[in-house]
Amino acid sequence: MIFSTANINSVWAGLLIEELSRHNITQFYISPGSRSTPLVAAVAQNSRAESVIHFDERGAAFCAIGYARAARKAAVLICTSGTAVAEYFPSVIEASMDNLPLIILSADRPTELHDVGANQTIHQAGLFGRYARHSIDLPCPDIAISSLFVLATVDYAVRLAHGSEPGPVHINCRFREPLAPIESGEDFLSYLKPVETWSKNNNPNTRHQVGKSTCDKTAIDHLASEIGQSSRGLVIVGQLRTKEERESAALLCKTLDWPVFADVTSGLYFGFSVDSLIVHYDLFLGSEVHGREINLDFILHIGGQFVSRMLQDFIAQTRPVHFVQIDSVPRIIDPSHQLTQRIEADIATFCAQLLTKRNQSQSRLTGLLTKSSEISQQIICGKFSKAEALTDVGVVFELSKQIADNSGLFLASSMPIRLMNMYGSKSNYNVTVGSNRGVSGIDGTIASAVGFAQGLGQPVTLLIGDLAFLYDLNSLALVKQSSQQIIIVILNNNGGGIFAHLPIAKFDTIFEKYFITPHNLSFEHAAKLFLIPYVNPRTRSDFVNQYQQGVKSGKSAIIEITLDREKDMALHKAIVTEVSEKLSQL
Repeated sequence: MIFSTANINSVWAGLLIEELSRHNITQFYISPGSRSTPLVAAVAQNSRAESVIHFDERGAAFCAIGYARAARKAAVLICTSGTAVAEYFPSVIEASMDNLPLIILSADRPTELHDVGANQTIHQAGLFGRYARHSIDLPCPDIAISSLFVLATVDYAVRLAHGSEPGPVHINCRFREPLAPIESGEDFLSYLKPVETWSKNNNPNTRHQVGKSTCDKTAIDHLASEIGQSSRGLVIVGQLRTKEERESAALLCKTLDWPVFADVTSGLYFGFSVDSLIVHYDLFLGSEVHGREINLDFILHIGGQFVSRMLQDFIAQTRPVHFVQIDSVPRIIDPSHQLTQRIEADIATFCAQLLTKRNQSQSRLTGLLTKSSEISQQIICGKFSKAEALTDVGVVFELSKQIADNSGLFLASSMPIRLMNMYGSKSNYNVTVGSNRGVSGIDGTIASAVGFAQGLGQPVTLLIGDLAFLYDLNSLALVKQSSQQIIIVILNNNGGGIFAHLPIAKFDTIFEKYFITPHNLSFEHAAKLFLIPYVNPRTRSDFVNQYQQGVKSGKSAIIEITLDREKDMALHKAIVTEVSEKLSQL
Protein backbone atom coordinates (compact mmCIF):
# COMPACT_ATOMS: atom_id res chain seq x y z
CA MET A 1 0.00 0.00 0.00
CA ILE A 2 1.15 3.57 -0.73
CA PHE A 3 0.62 4.67 2.89
CA SER A 4 0.69 3.25 6.38
CA THR A 5 -2.06 0.82 7.38
CA ALA A 6 -0.95 0.63 11.01
CA ASN A 7 -4.41 1.65 12.23
CA ILE A 8 -7.60 3.23 10.94
CA ASN A 9 -6.32 6.76 11.67
CA SER A 10 -3.26 6.09 9.53
CA VAL A 11 -5.42 4.72 6.73
CA TRP A 12 -7.74 7.73 6.57
CA ALA A 13 -4.91 10.23 6.88
CA GLY A 14 -2.97 8.41 4.17
CA LEU A 15 -5.96 8.47 1.84
CA LEU A 16 -6.47 12.20 2.44
CA ILE A 17 -2.86 13.17 1.74
CA GLU A 18 -2.41 10.83 -1.22
CA GLU A 19 -5.57 12.05 -2.92
CA LEU A 20 -4.48 15.68 -2.47
CA SER A 21 -1.12 14.87 -4.05
CA ARG A 22 -2.88 13.23 -7.01
CA HIS A 23 -4.63 16.55 -7.61
CA ASN A 24 -1.12 18.06 -7.78
CA ILE A 25 -1.59 19.71 -4.39
CA THR A 26 1.74 18.87 -2.80
CA GLN A 27 2.72 21.90 -0.69
CA PHE A 28 1.95 21.40 3.02
CA TYR A 29 2.44 23.98 5.79
CA ILE A 30 2.54 22.22 9.14
CA SER A 31 2.58 23.53 12.71
CA PRO A 32 3.53 20.92 15.32
CA GLY A 33 0.93 19.43 17.66
CA SER A 34 -0.29 16.12 19.01
CA ARG A 35 -3.84 15.66 17.69
CA SER A 36 -2.65 16.19 14.08
CA THR A 37 -0.14 13.32 14.32
CA PRO A 38 -1.95 11.04 11.81
CA LEU A 39 -1.97 13.80 9.17
CA VAL A 40 1.64 14.82 9.75
CA ALA A 41 2.84 11.20 9.63
CA ALA A 42 0.98 10.74 6.33
CA VAL A 43 2.71 13.81 4.85
CA ALA A 44 6.10 12.56 6.06
CA GLN A 45 5.50 9.19 4.38
CA ASN A 46 4.26 10.62 1.06
CA SER A 47 7.06 10.93 -1.50
CA ARG A 48 5.36 13.75 -3.43
CA ALA A 49 4.58 15.93 -0.44
CA GLU A 50 6.70 19.03 0.17
CA SER A 51 6.47 20.35 3.72
CA VAL A 52 7.30 23.58 5.50
CA ILE A 53 7.34 23.33 9.28
CA HIS A 54 6.64 26.50 11.25
CA PHE A 55 5.82 26.83 14.94
CA ASP A 56 3.47 29.79 14.38
CA GLU A 57 0.15 28.82 12.81
CA ARG A 58 -0.63 32.39 11.76
CA GLY A 59 2.68 32.68 9.90
CA ALA A 60 2.29 29.24 8.34
CA ALA A 61 -1.15 30.21 7.04
CA PHE A 62 0.03 33.44 5.46
CA CYS A 63 2.93 31.58 3.92
CA ALA A 64 0.39 29.22 2.37
CA ILE A 65 -1.63 32.02 0.79
CA GLY A 66 1.56 33.64 -0.49
CA TYR A 67 2.30 30.33 -2.20
CA ALA A 68 -1.24 30.13 -3.60
CA ARG A 69 -1.00 33.71 -4.90
CA ALA A 70 2.08 32.86 -6.93
CA ALA A 71 1.46 29.22 -7.87
CA ARG A 72 -2.28 29.67 -8.58
CA LYS A 73 -3.08 26.44 -6.77
CA ALA A 74 -3.90 25.54 -3.19
CA ALA A 75 -1.47 24.79 -0.44
CA VAL A 76 -2.57 22.72 2.55
CA LEU A 77 -2.50 23.80 6.18
CA ILE A 78 -2.23 21.22 8.96
CA CYS A 79 -2.56 22.03 12.65
CA THR A 80 -3.57 20.50 15.95
CA SER A 81 -6.82 21.18 17.80
CA GLY A 82 -7.89 24.19 19.86
CA THR A 83 -6.78 27.76 19.31
CA ALA A 84 -4.21 26.57 16.75
CA VAL A 85 -6.88 26.49 14.05
CA ALA A 86 -8.21 29.90 15.16
CA GLU A 87 -4.80 31.37 14.30
CA TYR A 88 -5.62 30.63 10.67
CA PHE A 89 -8.59 33.01 10.65
CA PRO A 90 -6.87 36.19 9.34
CA SER A 91 -5.36 34.32 6.41
CA VAL A 92 -8.65 32.54 5.69
CA ILE A 93 -10.35 35.93 5.44
CA GLU A 94 -7.61 37.21 3.12
CA ALA A 95 -7.84 34.10 0.93
CA SER A 96 -11.64 34.34 0.82
CA MET A 97 -11.72 38.02 -0.08
CA ASP A 98 -8.99 37.72 -2.72
CA ASN A 99 -10.13 34.38 -4.18
CA LEU A 100 -7.04 32.38 -3.28
CA PRO A 101 -7.38 28.58 -3.11
CA LEU A 102 -6.54 27.12 0.29
CA ILE A 103 -7.25 23.82 2.05
CA ILE A 104 -7.24 23.58 5.84
CA LEU A 105 -6.88 20.22 7.57
CA SER A 106 -7.50 20.91 11.23
CA ALA A 107 -7.16 18.04 13.67
CA ASP A 108 -9.90 17.78 16.28
CA ARG A 109 -10.91 15.67 19.23
CA PRO A 110 -13.77 13.17 18.91
CA THR A 111 -17.33 14.25 19.61
CA GLU A 112 -17.42 12.54 23.02
CA LEU A 113 -14.64 14.86 24.26
CA HIS A 114 -16.55 18.05 23.44
CA ASP A 115 -18.37 20.02 26.14
CA VAL A 116 -16.95 17.84 28.92
CA GLY A 117 -13.97 19.94 29.91
CA ALA A 118 -11.43 18.06 27.77
CA ASN A 119 -8.24 20.04 27.30
CA GLN A 120 -7.48 21.94 24.09
CA THR A 121 -11.01 21.44 22.77
CA ILE A 122 -13.13 24.08 21.04
CA HIS A 123 -15.97 23.94 18.51
CA GLN A 124 -13.91 23.91 15.29
CA ALA A 125 -16.51 22.75 12.78
CA GLY A 126 -17.71 25.77 10.79
CA LEU A 127 -15.28 28.02 12.65
CA PHE A 128 -14.55 30.19 9.60
CA GLY A 129 -18.21 30.92 8.85
CA ARG A 130 -18.96 32.67 5.59
CA TYR A 131 -15.27 33.08 4.77
CA ALA A 132 -14.88 29.39 3.92
CA ARG A 133 -16.23 28.24 0.58
CA HIS A 134 -17.21 25.05 2.36
CA SER A 135 -16.68 23.42 5.75
CA ILE A 136 -16.55 19.62 6.11
CA ASP A 137 -16.67 18.01 9.55
CA LEU A 138 -15.32 14.49 9.16
CA PRO A 139 -16.32 11.82 11.64
CA CYS A 140 -13.63 9.88 13.44
CA PRO A 141 -12.11 7.25 11.13
CA ASP A 142 -14.25 4.14 11.12
CA ILE A 143 -14.22 0.98 9.02
CA ALA A 144 -18.02 1.26 8.86
CA ILE A 145 -17.57 4.25 6.54
CA SER A 146 -16.40 3.48 3.00
CA SER A 147 -12.83 4.35 2.06
CA LEU A 148 -14.29 5.93 -1.10
CA PHE A 149 -15.96 8.54 1.12
CA VAL A 150 -12.52 9.84 2.17
CA LEU A 151 -11.37 10.24 -1.44
CA ALA A 152 -14.66 11.85 -2.50
CA THR A 153 -14.36 14.36 0.35
CA VAL A 154 -10.95 15.47 -0.92
CA ASP A 155 -12.15 15.64 -4.53
CA TYR A 156 -15.06 17.87 -3.55
CA ALA A 157 -12.82 20.13 -1.45
CA VAL A 158 -10.34 20.56 -4.31
CA ARG A 159 -13.15 21.39 -6.70
CA LEU A 160 -14.51 24.12 -4.41
CA ALA A 161 -11.08 25.56 -3.59
CA HIS A 162 -10.27 25.95 -7.31
CA GLY A 163 -13.76 26.58 -8.66
CA SER A 164 -15.30 29.61 -10.33
CA GLU A 165 -14.98 31.44 -7.01
CA PRO A 166 -11.69 30.11 -5.58
CA GLY A 167 -11.13 30.30 -1.85
CA PRO A 168 -10.51 28.41 1.39
CA VAL A 169 -12.07 25.03 2.19
CA HIS A 170 -11.97 23.67 5.74
CA ILE A 171 -11.83 19.94 6.47
CA ASN A 172 -12.07 19.28 10.21
CA CYS A 173 -10.51 15.89 10.98
CA ARG A 174 -11.50 14.16 14.21
CA PHE A 175 -9.17 11.49 15.59
CA ARG A 176 -9.36 9.14 18.56
CA GLU A 177 -6.29 7.58 20.13
CA PRO A 178 -3.89 6.12 19.12
CA LEU A 179 -2.63 9.13 17.15
CA ALA A 180 0.78 7.70 16.26
CA PRO A 181 1.02 4.96 13.58
CA ILE A 182 0.97 2.22 16.21
CA GLU A 183 0.06 -1.21 14.84
CA SER A 184 -3.49 -2.19 15.79
CA GLY A 185 -3.22 -5.70 14.40
CA GLU A 186 -6.18 -5.14 12.08
CA ASP A 187 -6.20 -6.29 8.46
CA PHE A 188 -7.49 -3.45 6.25
CA LEU A 189 -7.36 -5.43 3.01
CA SER A 190 -11.14 -5.79 2.69
CA TYR A 191 -11.71 -2.21 3.86
CA LEU A 192 -9.48 -0.91 1.07
CA LYS A 193 -11.01 -3.17 -1.60
CA PRO A 194 -13.20 -0.34 -3.02
CA VAL A 195 -10.06 1.75 -3.73
CA GLU A 196 -8.01 -1.13 -5.12
CA THR A 197 -8.08 0.17 -8.70
CA TRP A 198 -7.29 3.70 -7.47
CA SER A 199 -4.30 2.41 -5.48
CA LYS A 200 -2.77 0.87 -8.62
CA ASN A 201 -2.80 4.03 -10.72
CA ASN A 202 -1.73 7.62 -10.18
CA ASN A 203 -4.99 9.45 -10.83
CA PRO A 204 -7.45 11.13 -8.47
CA ASN A 205 -10.61 9.24 -7.66
CA THR A 206 -12.75 11.97 -9.28
CA ARG A 207 -11.64 14.89 -11.43
CA HIS A 208 -13.83 17.98 -11.41
CA GLN A 209 -13.35 20.06 -14.55
CA VAL A 210 -14.14 23.72 -13.94
CA GLY A 211 -14.94 25.38 -17.25
CA LYS A 212 -13.59 28.84 -18.02
CA SER A 213 -16.26 31.49 -18.35
CA THR A 214 -16.23 33.25 -21.71
CA CYS A 215 -18.15 36.21 -23.01
CA ASP A 216 -20.81 35.49 -25.63
CA LYS A 217 -20.46 36.91 -29.12
CA THR A 218 -23.39 39.31 -28.79
CA ALA A 219 -21.96 40.91 -25.64
CA ILE A 220 -18.54 41.27 -27.30
CA ASP A 221 -20.04 42.85 -30.42
CA HIS A 222 -22.10 45.29 -28.33
CA LEU A 223 -19.11 46.28 -26.19
CA ALA A 224 -16.88 46.74 -29.24
CA SER A 225 -19.51 49.03 -30.77
CA GLU A 226 -19.71 51.17 -27.62
CA ILE A 227 -15.91 51.43 -27.47
CA GLY A 228 -15.84 52.48 -31.12
CA GLN A 229 -18.23 55.34 -30.37
CA SER A 230 -16.23 56.59 -27.40
CA SER A 231 -13.94 59.60 -27.71
CA ARG A 232 -12.88 60.06 -24.07
CA GLY A 233 -12.13 56.55 -22.90
CA LEU A 234 -9.82 55.26 -20.17
CA VAL A 235 -8.55 51.78 -19.29
CA ILE A 236 -7.97 50.82 -15.65
CA VAL A 237 -6.02 47.61 -15.09
CA GLY A 238 -6.32 46.23 -11.58
CA GLN A 239 -4.77 43.17 -10.03
CA LEU A 240 -3.97 40.48 -12.60
CA ARG A 241 -3.30 36.94 -11.46
CA THR A 242 -1.46 35.09 -14.21
CA LYS A 243 1.12 35.66 -16.90
CA GLU A 244 -1.56 34.97 -19.52
CA GLU A 245 -3.81 37.67 -18.07
CA ARG A 246 -0.97 40.19 -18.05
CA GLU A 247 0.09 39.43 -21.61
CA SER A 248 -3.44 39.59 -23.02
CA ALA A 249 -4.31 42.80 -21.13
CA ALA A 250 -1.09 44.46 -22.30
CA LEU A 251 -1.82 43.53 -25.92
CA LEU A 252 -5.36 44.89 -25.69
CA CYS A 253 -4.11 48.15 -24.14
CA LYS A 254 -1.49 48.57 -26.86
CA THR A 255 -4.04 47.98 -29.60
CA LEU A 256 -6.80 50.09 -28.08
CA ASP A 257 -4.37 52.97 -27.46
CA TRP A 258 -6.49 54.58 -24.76
CA PRO A 259 -4.69 56.02 -21.74
CA VAL A 260 -4.05 53.23 -19.23
CA PHE A 261 -4.01 53.60 -15.45
CA ALA A 262 -2.39 50.34 -14.36
CA ASP A 263 -2.24 49.39 -10.72
CA VAL A 264 1.15 48.22 -9.51
CA THR A 265 -0.38 44.77 -8.80
CA SER A 266 -1.36 44.46 -12.47
CA GLY A 267 2.27 43.71 -13.29
CA LEU A 268 2.18 45.98 -16.36
CA TYR A 269 4.87 48.25 -14.87
CA PHE A 270 7.41 45.46 -15.32
CA GLY A 271 8.37 43.72 -18.55
CA PHE A 272 5.63 45.16 -20.80
CA SER A 273 5.86 47.95 -23.36
CA VAL A 274 2.55 49.83 -23.39
CA ASP A 275 3.06 53.30 -24.86
CA SER A 276 -0.16 54.69 -23.39
CA LEU A 277 0.65 53.51 -19.85
CA ILE A 278 0.25 56.51 -17.54
CA VAL A 279 2.60 56.37 -14.54
CA HIS A 280 2.45 58.46 -11.34
CA TYR A 281 -1.24 59.27 -11.89
CA ASP A 282 -1.76 59.51 -8.13
CA LEU A 283 0.33 62.68 -8.14
CA PHE A 284 -1.83 64.62 -10.56
CA LEU A 285 -5.39 63.28 -10.53
CA GLY A 286 -6.40 65.75 -7.85
CA SER A 287 -5.00 68.78 -9.66
CA GLU A 288 -7.31 71.54 -10.83
CA VAL A 289 -6.41 71.14 -14.50
CA HIS A 290 -7.63 67.53 -14.53
CA GLY A 291 -10.78 68.31 -12.62
CA ARG A 292 -11.54 70.90 -15.30
CA GLU A 293 -10.41 69.04 -18.43
CA ILE A 294 -11.25 65.37 -17.88
CA ASN A 295 -14.77 64.33 -18.73
CA LEU A 296 -14.79 60.58 -19.27
CA ASP A 297 -17.40 58.85 -21.37
CA PHE A 298 -16.04 55.30 -20.94
CA ILE A 299 -14.04 53.39 -18.34
CA LEU A 300 -12.96 49.84 -19.10
CA HIS A 301 -11.76 48.21 -15.87
CA ILE A 302 -9.86 44.95 -16.45
CA GLY A 303 -8.95 42.74 -13.48
CA GLY A 304 -9.32 43.12 -9.75
CA GLN A 305 -8.73 45.68 -7.04
CA PHE A 306 -6.58 48.77 -7.42
CA VAL A 307 -4.71 50.55 -4.65
CA SER A 308 -5.23 54.22 -5.39
CA ARG A 309 -7.79 56.10 -3.31
CA MET A 310 -7.17 59.12 -5.55
CA LEU A 311 -8.24 57.07 -8.57
CA GLN A 312 -11.38 55.90 -6.79
CA ASP A 313 -12.29 59.50 -5.92
CA PHE A 314 -11.57 60.50 -9.51
CA ILE A 315 -13.99 57.85 -10.81
CA ALA A 316 -16.67 59.02 -8.39
CA GLN A 317 -16.31 62.62 -9.56
CA THR A 318 -16.18 61.99 -13.33
CA ARG A 319 -19.26 59.73 -13.51
CA PRO A 320 -18.61 58.11 -16.94
CA VAL A 321 -21.47 57.20 -19.25
CA HIS A 322 -20.14 53.64 -19.58
CA PHE A 323 -18.28 51.89 -16.78
CA VAL A 324 -17.55 48.27 -17.71
CA GLN A 325 -15.69 45.85 -15.46
CA ILE A 326 -14.13 42.56 -16.59
CA ASP A 327 -12.99 39.99 -14.03
CA SER A 328 -12.65 36.23 -13.85
CA VAL A 329 -14.23 35.85 -10.41
CA PRO A 330 -17.75 36.71 -9.20
CA ARG A 331 -17.06 39.83 -7.21
CA ILE A 332 -17.96 43.46 -7.74
CA ILE A 333 -15.47 46.30 -7.30
CA ASP A 334 -17.65 49.38 -7.34
CA PRO A 335 -17.56 51.37 -4.09
CA SER A 336 -19.00 54.46 -5.83
CA HIS A 337 -21.88 52.41 -7.35
CA GLN A 338 -21.27 53.50 -10.92
CA LEU A 339 -20.89 50.26 -12.86
CA THR A 340 -23.06 50.06 -15.96
CA GLN A 341 -21.95 46.56 -16.98
CA ARG A 342 -20.01 43.74 -15.35
CA ILE A 343 -18.69 40.79 -17.36
CA GLU A 344 -17.48 37.67 -15.59
CA ALA A 345 -15.13 35.93 -17.99
CA ASP A 346 -11.66 34.54 -18.29
CA ILE A 347 -9.62 37.74 -18.74
CA ALA A 348 -7.17 36.36 -21.30
CA THR A 349 -10.00 34.93 -23.41
CA PHE A 350 -12.05 38.12 -23.15
CA CYS A 351 -9.15 40.34 -24.26
CA ALA A 352 -8.46 38.06 -27.23
CA GLN A 353 -12.14 38.10 -28.24
CA LEU A 354 -12.40 41.87 -27.97
CA LEU A 355 -9.26 42.35 -30.05
CA THR A 356 -10.92 40.59 -32.98
CA LYS A 357 -13.99 42.86 -32.79
CA ARG A 358 -12.62 46.23 -31.74
CA ASN A 359 -13.62 49.26 -33.79
CA GLN A 360 -10.95 51.95 -34.17
CA SER A 361 -11.30 54.59 -31.50
CA GLN A 362 -9.01 57.29 -30.17
CA SER A 363 -9.27 58.95 -26.80
CA ARG A 364 -8.91 62.73 -26.62
CA LEU A 365 -7.52 62.28 -23.12
CA THR A 366 -4.36 60.46 -24.20
CA GLY A 367 -2.36 63.60 -24.96
CA LEU A 368 -3.22 65.42 -21.72
CA LEU A 369 -2.65 62.42 -19.48
CA THR A 370 0.58 61.41 -21.22
CA LYS A 371 1.91 64.94 -20.78
CA SER A 372 0.89 64.93 -17.12
CA SER A 373 2.67 61.62 -16.63
CA GLU A 374 5.84 62.91 -18.32
CA ILE A 375 5.88 66.05 -16.16
CA SER A 376 5.45 63.99 -13.00
CA GLN A 377 8.24 61.64 -14.05
CA GLN A 378 10.60 64.53 -14.81
CA ILE A 379 9.99 66.06 -11.39
CA ILE A 380 10.55 62.74 -9.60
CA CYS A 381 13.73 62.01 -11.55
CA GLY A 382 14.97 65.52 -10.81
CA LYS A 383 14.41 64.98 -7.10
CA PHE A 384 16.09 61.60 -6.78
CA SER A 385 18.59 61.04 -9.58
CA LYS A 386 21.42 62.61 -7.58
CA ALA A 387 20.02 63.10 -4.08
CA GLU A 388 21.92 61.09 -1.46
CA ALA A 389 19.58 61.61 1.51
CA LEU A 390 17.38 58.58 2.12
CA THR A 391 13.64 59.19 1.91
CA ASP A 392 10.77 56.74 1.56
CA VAL A 393 9.79 57.96 -1.90
CA GLY A 394 13.43 57.98 -3.01
CA VAL A 395 13.97 54.39 -1.88
CA VAL A 396 10.83 53.25 -3.69
CA PHE A 397 11.85 55.08 -6.87
CA GLU A 398 15.30 53.50 -6.74
CA LEU A 399 14.02 50.01 -5.88
CA SER A 400 11.67 49.98 -8.88
CA LYS A 401 14.73 50.52 -11.09
CA GLN A 402 17.06 48.11 -9.31
CA ILE A 403 14.87 45.07 -8.80
CA ALA A 404 16.31 42.01 -10.49
CA ASP A 405 15.03 40.40 -13.66
CA ASN A 406 13.02 37.17 -13.25
CA SER A 407 12.19 37.83 -9.63
CA GLY A 408 9.21 38.71 -7.45
CA LEU A 409 8.29 41.91 -5.64
CA PHE A 410 6.01 41.62 -2.63
CA LEU A 411 4.51 44.85 -1.32
CA ALA A 412 3.22 45.25 2.22
CA SER A 413 -0.08 47.01 2.79
CA SER A 414 -0.30 50.52 4.19
CA MET A 415 2.37 52.86 2.75
CA PRO A 416 4.77 50.52 0.83
CA ILE A 417 2.29 49.50 -1.86
CA ARG A 418 0.91 53.05 -2.14
CA LEU A 419 4.39 54.50 -2.51
CA MET A 420 5.32 51.99 -5.21
CA ASN A 421 2.06 52.68 -7.04
CA MET A 422 2.75 56.41 -6.84
CA TYR A 423 6.51 56.68 -7.36
CA GLY A 424 7.62 53.43 -8.99
CA SER A 425 9.08 53.59 -12.48
CA LYS A 426 8.46 51.35 -15.47
CA SER A 427 11.01 48.59 -15.98
CA ASN A 428 11.85 46.21 -18.82
CA TYR A 429 12.61 43.48 -16.31
CA ASN A 430 10.26 40.55 -15.79
CA VAL A 431 9.01 41.04 -12.23
CA THR A 432 5.93 39.39 -10.71
CA VAL A 433 4.19 41.59 -8.14
CA GLY A 434 2.24 40.30 -5.16
CA SER A 435 0.44 41.88 -2.22
CA ASN A 436 -2.26 40.95 0.28
CA ARG A 437 -5.07 43.17 -0.99
CA GLY A 438 -8.06 41.01 -0.11
CA VAL A 439 -8.55 42.98 3.08
CA SER A 440 -5.26 44.95 2.97
CA GLY A 441 -4.07 43.92 6.42
CA ILE A 442 -0.47 44.20 7.60
CA ASP A 443 -0.51 40.82 9.37
CA GLY A 444 1.53 37.93 8.02
CA THR A 445 3.39 39.99 5.43
CA ILE A 446 6.83 38.43 5.88
CA ALA A 447 5.32 34.94 5.78
CA SER A 448 3.32 35.81 2.66
CA ALA A 449 6.46 36.97 0.88
CA VAL A 450 8.20 33.69 1.70
CA GLY A 451 5.26 31.68 0.36
CA PHE A 452 5.16 33.92 -2.71
CA ALA A 453 8.81 33.07 -3.42
CA GLN A 454 8.10 29.36 -2.97
CA GLY A 455 5.15 29.53 -5.36
CA LEU A 456 7.12 31.48 -7.96
CA GLY A 457 10.27 29.42 -7.58
CA GLN A 458 12.14 32.73 -7.78
CA PRO A 459 13.85 35.17 -5.38
CA VAL A 460 11.60 37.86 -3.94
CA THR A 461 12.16 41.38 -2.65
CA LEU A 462 9.79 42.41 0.13
CA LEU A 463 9.11 46.12 0.70
CA ILE A 464 7.62 46.48 4.18
CA GLY A 465 6.98 49.09 6.85
CA ASP A 466 8.29 48.88 10.39
CA LEU A 467 4.94 48.07 12.04
CA ALA A 468 4.16 45.26 9.61
CA PHE A 469 7.66 43.90 10.19
CA LEU A 470 7.21 44.02 13.97
CA TYR A 471 3.83 42.34 13.64
CA ASP A 472 5.33 39.30 11.89
CA LEU A 473 8.75 38.87 13.52
CA ASN A 474 8.16 35.15 14.06
CA SER A 475 8.14 34.65 10.31
CA LEU A 476 11.83 35.49 10.09
CA ALA A 477 12.20 31.80 10.92
CA LEU A 478 10.53 31.10 7.57
CA VAL A 479 12.93 33.50 5.83
CA LYS A 480 15.87 31.68 7.39
CA GLN A 481 14.72 28.27 6.12
CA SER A 482 13.50 29.50 2.71
CA SER A 483 15.12 27.80 -0.29
CA GLN A 484 14.42 30.99 -2.27
CA GLN A 485 16.21 34.26 -1.52
CA ILE A 486 14.17 36.88 0.35
CA ILE A 487 15.54 40.43 0.42
CA ILE A 488 13.57 42.47 2.98
CA VAL A 489 13.67 46.25 2.61
CA ILE A 490 12.21 47.87 5.74
CA LEU A 491 10.99 51.47 5.64
CA ASN A 492 11.37 52.35 9.32
CA ASN A 493 9.76 55.69 10.09
CA ASN A 494 9.10 54.75 13.72
CA GLY A 495 5.38 54.19 13.57
CA GLY A 496 2.29 54.23 11.39
CA GLY A 497 3.35 56.73 8.75
CA ILE A 498 0.17 56.30 6.70
CA PHE A 499 -1.81 58.17 9.35
CA ALA A 500 0.15 61.34 8.55
CA HIS A 501 -1.78 61.37 5.25
CA LEU A 502 -5.16 61.31 7.00
CA PRO A 503 -7.22 64.13 8.59
CA ILE A 504 -6.46 62.85 12.11
CA ALA A 505 -2.88 64.14 11.67
CA LYS A 506 -4.16 67.66 12.39
CA PHE A 507 -5.09 66.70 15.95
CA ASP A 508 -1.71 66.87 17.67
CA THR A 509 -2.90 65.96 21.15
CA ILE A 510 -3.96 62.44 20.16
CA PHE A 511 -2.20 61.83 16.85
CA GLU A 512 1.29 60.75 17.94
CA LYS A 513 0.36 58.53 20.88
CA TYR A 514 -2.77 56.83 19.57
CA PHE A 515 -2.12 56.60 15.82
CA ILE A 516 1.59 56.86 15.06
CA THR A 517 2.43 54.64 18.07
CA PRO A 518 6.21 55.16 17.93
CA HIS A 519 8.25 52.15 19.08
CA ASN A 520 11.81 53.58 18.93
CA LEU A 521 13.23 50.27 17.73
CA SER A 522 15.67 49.17 15.08
CA PHE A 523 15.87 45.63 13.74
CA GLU A 524 19.55 44.69 13.76
CA HIS A 525 19.16 42.40 16.77
CA ALA A 526 16.09 40.72 15.26
CA ALA A 527 18.22 39.87 12.24
CA LYS A 528 20.95 38.49 14.52
CA LEU A 529 18.41 36.41 16.44
CA PHE A 530 17.43 34.61 13.24
CA LEU A 531 20.97 34.63 11.76
CA ILE A 532 20.00 36.76 8.75
CA PRO A 533 22.51 39.23 7.26
CA TYR A 534 21.63 42.86 8.02
CA VAL A 535 22.64 46.29 6.70
CA ASN A 536 21.50 49.81 7.52
CA PRO A 537 22.52 52.10 4.62
CA ARG A 538 22.75 55.83 5.25
CA THR A 539 22.78 57.20 1.69
CA ARG A 540 21.09 56.45 -1.61
CA SER A 541 24.34 55.14 -3.09
CA ASP A 542 24.83 52.85 -0.09
CA PHE A 543 21.32 51.48 -0.49
CA VAL A 544 21.77 50.77 -4.20
CA ASN A 545 25.15 49.10 -3.66
CA GLN A 546 24.03 47.03 -0.70
CA TYR A 547 20.83 45.94 -2.42
CA GLN A 548 22.74 44.88 -5.54
CA GLN A 549 25.33 43.03 -3.44
CA GLY A 550 22.58 41.32 -1.49
CA VAL A 551 20.88 40.11 -4.68
CA LYS A 552 24.18 38.82 -6.09
CA SER A 553 24.97 36.93 -2.88
CA GLY A 554 21.95 34.68 -3.38
CA LYS A 555 21.28 34.79 0.36
CA SER A 556 18.35 36.27 2.21
CA ALA A 557 19.04 39.61 3.89
CA ILE A 558 17.46 42.52 5.74
CA ILE A 559 18.03 46.11 4.60
CA GLU A 560 16.69 48.59 7.12
CA ILE A 561 16.13 52.17 5.95
CA THR A 562 15.97 54.63 8.85
CA LEU A 563 13.66 57.49 7.90
CA ASP A 564 12.44 60.82 9.19
CA ARG A 565 8.64 60.72 8.91
CA GLU A 566 8.11 64.49 8.96
CA LYS A 567 10.73 65.13 6.27
CA ASP A 568 9.25 62.39 4.10
CA MET A 569 5.80 63.89 4.43
CA ALA A 570 7.09 67.36 3.58
CA LEU A 571 8.86 66.00 0.50
CA HIS A 572 5.74 64.21 -0.69
CA LYS A 573 3.67 67.39 -0.33
CA ALA A 574 6.33 69.39 -2.16
CA ILE A 575 6.31 66.97 -5.11
CA VAL A 576 2.50 67.02 -5.37
CA THR A 577 2.53 70.84 -5.22
CA GLU A 578 5.23 71.12 -7.90
CA VAL A 579 3.38 68.72 -10.19
CA SER A 580 0.15 70.69 -9.76
CA GLU A 581 1.91 74.00 -10.49
CA LYS A 582 3.53 72.63 -13.64
CA LEU A 583 0.24 71.25 -14.86
CA SER A 584 -1.55 74.54 -14.30
CA GLN A 585 0.78 76.03 -16.91
CA LEU A 586 -0.44 73.63 -19.62
